[in-house]
Amino acid sequence: MDSGFTSLELIASMVWNLCMKMNVPQGEAEQYTRKVRERQMGYWLENMEEMDIQAERRNTAQAREEARKAQEEAIKAREKMREAYAELAETAENSIRLIINVCRKMNVPAEQIVEELMESCQMDRRLATEKIFIAIWKSMDLGVHPRKNIQNAFRDENKTFRARIASKCSF
Repeated sequence: MDSGFTSLELIASMVWNLCMKMNVPQGEAEQYTRKVRERQMGYWLENMEEMDIQAERRNTAQAREEARKAQEEAIKAREKMREAYAELAETAENSIRLIINVCRKMNVPAEQIVEELMESCQMDRRLATEKIFIAIWKSMDLGVHPRKNIQNAFRDENKTFRARIASKCSF
């Protein structure tokens, strides 16, 4: 009789482990193992939902593949969006340069160029002025990066730069 009890406990333990591997809720797993221990195994799996493990594995593999493809597509879409933004930014910069160059060729005063950039390109005064300074810097040999020159010019620390810019664009 002792070996029967041990066999029963072994079966109950195996049922418990199987239920845990299958991710059966703990309450249901306890119910199944209790039925084994109480020798009420006639209908002990009657309430358990049928499950095709192979089909579940196929579904899981398919879902993983779909998720991987979706992630790859999202990466490609983000890259295309970055390229589009870069192209848009380049187009905007080209438009700004075009406005500045046309205005300079027509001898438009710098203040009017600033106003035109503010209106046409939705810029604030400081950014429009900076764009003009950069355009002029690129057309002249000023030697120092334009942002440093612009910062100095705005603070009146570099009077030579302001004088050179003023002579070119009628400030």
